[in-house]
Amino acid sequence: MGEASIEMKIKELSIFKTKETARSLTNEAFTDGKPEMNGMVPPIIADLVEAEDIRTKSVESSKLLNYFNAGNFFLMLILGGTMR
Repeated sequence: MGEASIEMKIKELSIFKTKETARSLTNEAFTDGKPEMNGMVPPIIADLVEAEDIRTKSVESSKLLNYFNAGNFFLMLILGGTMR
């Protein structure tokens, strides 16, 4: 897993303020007058071993919850049948 690239085109410049004057940005603040920003996005979890461990645990948790929900469904089906 490497870094991902992101490109953002800004449609509403008034949302962004300058650090120095706290005024809204203008097209002149950007290269070529185009309100666009791009760059690399670092990974949220830098430790690849830890990221894989989290991924593995989430898959195992998902399986466990699916078993629990299936058991709960059949239990409710049986209990619902006895109420008739």
